[in-house]
Amino acid sequence: MLFCALMENNAAIKQIRDMSFMEELLKVRSMMGLMQSKVEKGDASIDIIEYSMATQMLENKLSVLQALNTTVEGDNDERMTLNVQGTGKAIQIDLNKLKEAVSFVDNTVAEKKALSASAANLEDIDENLSEKDFIKKAGELIGPIKK
Repeated sequence: MLFCALMENNAAIKQIRDMSFMEELLKVRSMMGLMQSKVEKGDASIDIIEYSMATQMLENKLSVLQALNTTVEGDNDERMTLNVQGTGKAIQIDLNKLKEAVSFVDNTVAEKKALSASAANLEDIDENLSEKDFIKKAGELIGPIKK
């Protein structure tokens, strides 16, 4: 939702966001229509598991699309409020401060997969060891277990 709010100030990205939103709505509508027609025809090719998975996926997509289309009374171009589902709380975001913190770059940046500090220190254990020796070696490398 924050991403969508930030797009309001960049016309090119806002247009792409809006087209993406509409595309998702059309896909969901098309899939629902197809599933409904198969059920109404009594089509024998309906796989209950696939139907269930597709229904769950559609529910998830619709909940995201509905959340993106939700407005809160009192919100404006300077403030956004997000309700925290399952609680009586909400989050208010100062969009002016957020806009200052975000800048659009005209090119892409290189991405690297981050390694945690502990992942860099991992030691391989010989897979040809017996199960007893493998467990012993793993215990040595892991160290004592603390409760």
